[in-house]
Amino acid sequence: ERWIVDPEVPGSNPGGGTIPPTASAKSRPSAKLVRFAVGITGHRLNQLPPDSHQAIEAAIGYAMAIGQWAASEAAGGPVAPVLVSAIAEGADRFAAQRALKMKWRLETPLPVPVERCLKGFAEEDSKLEFNVLLKRSKRVEVSPAADQPGSAPYAGVGAMIVDWSDLLIAVWNGELPKGPGGTAEVAARMADRGGPVIWIPSQAAGPLRLITSAPDAPLAAALARHMARAERPAAMRAA
Repeated sequence: ERWIVDPEVPGSNPGGGTIPPTASAKSRPSAKLVRFAVGITGHRLNQLPPDSHQAIEAAIGYAMAIGQWAASEAAGGPVAPVLVSAIAEGADRFAAQRALKMKWRLETPLPVPVERCLKGFAEEDSKLEFNVLLKRSKRVEVSPAADQPGSAPYAGVGAMIVDWSDLLIAVWNGELPKGPGGTAEVAARMADRGGPVIWIPSQAAGPLRLITSAPDAPLAAALARHMARAERPAAMRAA
């Protein structure tokens, strides 16, 4: 059964519970907020079912809201939320647009320089959206692998997403990776280092799933109170 979710409507979400209120920064006006970064990895637009886009974007928003709340609980107070997105077409941009609506900071690692990124987008509207998001990003860095002979720039940017993030959201079809830097591989990298991964099925069916090898870590434990834990699938591995 497909799910429909609106992160602003308690009880209408794929996690099975209501979204708790996020701690307000006003409660600790003199405290420096702790950075909390959520990375996004997921399939391109042409790999996502057309009728699932709205549900996926809303589920991403739900996962981000729960992540922020869990991080606040783990930190003992409000946090400064950041989204790390390579702003490719599809899941990356769904998350980036949602982050800006939520007034999160946006940070952007790129697989290759901007000019080469733009060549990968066929439609002018897509290029325009990329440039708009890029201008709103507070941190933009190109993968060091971009110009290294024999390197895989998408694997490089996947490593950057994981390195910059405390939590990873993966919009994934559950299938084996088809090449370096794919969604399954980025999720595997995060899981291998013990970081929590929220898996959103790209078919927009079934609940969100929390995958972690460190369930007693404060962030993972807080997340587990609002979504079911799942075993790491065998297909979540390097290419």
